[in-house]
Amino acid sequence: LSMRHEKIIQSVSALEACVCKTPGPRDLKVIDFLDEEALRWISISPCLFISLASGEQNLVHATIAGGEPGFVKAGAHALIIQKESVDRPDSISQGDGWGSLFVIPSLKESLRVNGTVKEISDREITVEVAECYLHCAKAFMRSKLWQEYGPGSDVKTESGFCEQTRFMVVATCDHARRADMSPKGDPAGM
Repeated sequence: LSMRHEKIIQSVSALEACVCKTPGPRDLKVIDFLDEEALRWISISPCLFISLASGEQNLVHATIAGGEPGFVKAGAHALIIQKESVDRPDSISQGDGWGSLFVIPSLKESLRVNGTVKEISDREITVEVAECYLHCAKAFMRSKLWQEYGPGSDVKTESGFCEQTRFMVVATCDHARRADMSPKGDPAGM
């Protein structure tokens, strides 16, 4: 797009005018701690997508972590992630906004846990939990994420990879450095 066709969104009301207001029932399912079900989910998840908001300009970047189910330890108000399980752990700083999406292979829902990086040691990253909720299955259902690609789906270029991609995660943050990681999915070519 040329610059004259781009519209920069600078407020919640301007965003809601473009994509609608968040439905009220969504806020009813958001809690500010990890309940028994969230702790169980985290204990069996082998994969974690991470969104980070850092610096005065709220720069957003993303990474991924993984390991055997239970590689993330959790309590009611904190996540503890081993640095060795994180791709690019040195990109994470104390005070960063944290958005995360826990997935479990074959399940269509995902668990979102957002908060703030509270402490980083030589071995662990500790995140203080601010919100937690189960995310709906639409992105996983539309993308058929857990189904294998068929014959002839070999990828040889970056553009070929993008053309076949059915699933992605989007890292965002707001002006207060609250980070979020949102799943998006559609048939190939989206």
